[in-house]
Amino acid sequence: MTGVLQAFSGWLDRRRWQALAAVVAILTAAIPAQALWREWLLHHGTVVRLQAVPVDPWDLFRGAYVTLNYAVLQADLTALPGTPAVLAAIGPMNDGPAWLVVSADAPDHPLDLLPQPPAAPAAGTVALAVWVDRDEGERLTVTLPSLERYYLAPDPAKAMEGEVRAGRLSVEAAVAADGTPALRGLWVDGEKVADERLFGGGEEVRR
Repeated sequence: MTGVLQAFSGWLDRRRWQALAAVVAILTAAIPAQALWREWLLHHGTVVRLQAVPVDPWDLFRGAYVTLNYAVLQADLTALPGTPAVLAAIGPMNDGPAWLVVSADAPDHPLDLLPQPPAAPAAGTVALAVWVDRDEGERLTVTLPSLERYYLAPDPAKAMEGEVRAGRLSVEAAVAADGTPALRGLWVDGEKVADERLFGGGEEVRR
């Protein structure tokens, strides 16, 4: 009987190591897969350019990154057609996902706020996946978590904060079909100054 138990114990040990090896292999493969998916999105997603605005309260230097906020997120959402449905889905003092519909050509002015992604967005529009916080009443605070930070060395980060403060910075985002945005590039006064694509599109980029 002891031999049987030892054999069974050995089998369990082998299974544990096999399971651990499988997990490690999956995690190792997931890293390049995620990078490839992001690169695909940056090249093939719907591109919008969002006007960056200063973050309040103002903190000039936040470390080796720029904190970004956007004009479209500061717009009045109360009159949008879908806002009542979002309020019904997100109760007081709660938060949750929503989709902010904008024009691809003029994305700084929201067209609608939806509790679910649109099945078929209207031509020329984009539905951005956002996060909504609701206060005890009907006030909604909307954020774009995946576009909130841009990492730079300390000195360029400080200079870029100045561009945001002056209202000269726009953020180019590529948006997936489900609304997920990825930061694609930065523009200052109509000039592209950063391109996040590993294989850029040939634009002149000032670093």
